[in-house]
Amino acid sequence: ARTAWCEAGADAVFCARLQEARGRRLLEMGLPREARDAFEEAEDIAAGAGIQALRVAALCGLAQAQDLLGHPEISLTTLLWAVSVWETERGLPSSPEWRSMRGAQGRRLFTDLAVLLQDDPAAAFDDVQRYKGRMLLERVEGPLPGGAEAVWSGPVDLKRLQEEVLHEGEVLLDAYLGPRHSVLFAVD
Repeated sequence: ARTAWCEAGADAVFCARLQEARGRRLLEMGLPREARDAFEEAEDIAAGAGIQALRVAALCGLAQAQDLLGHPEISLTTLLWAVSVWETERGLPSSPEWRSMRGAQGRRLFTDLAVLLQDDPAAAFDDVQRYKGRMLLERVEGPLPGGAEAVWSGPVDLKRLQEEVLHEGEVLLDAYLGPRHSVLFAVD
């Protein structure tokens, strides 16, 4: 009922949320092609209005629809784009609501990405660790300026963890629960 209202140039936030909600419902109904179209529209509206948080939600849904349509490579590209959008969302309000929303988006984004990167476990591990480290720092210090480079002087990625942190016979188990997928890394 509100689609025509949105086409007439109504409130961008409402219209982007409407299309993103339509996309989620269409996925629930088993209609990924129609969901893809709704998520693309939501992302276009949110991008045009500069609403980064809604862009991330729409891009995550779009990636899910693309994966269900049998296009995992396009889904991966979409998620990587969503990560770059998520990373640019800096200096925004440090309210508990904003941090909660941002954390929930990151959980979905990075666990979905890890599943798509399962053929490259090192990249999957490094991406999830980057997200977890970033969220921990933001909880302690509030929103941080710039990208990950502004924060990490030397991130502990998989290679560094194996070479400098873990000793012979030690295993790091790192589980992360997302809304659609959960991942467990075992690093020795």
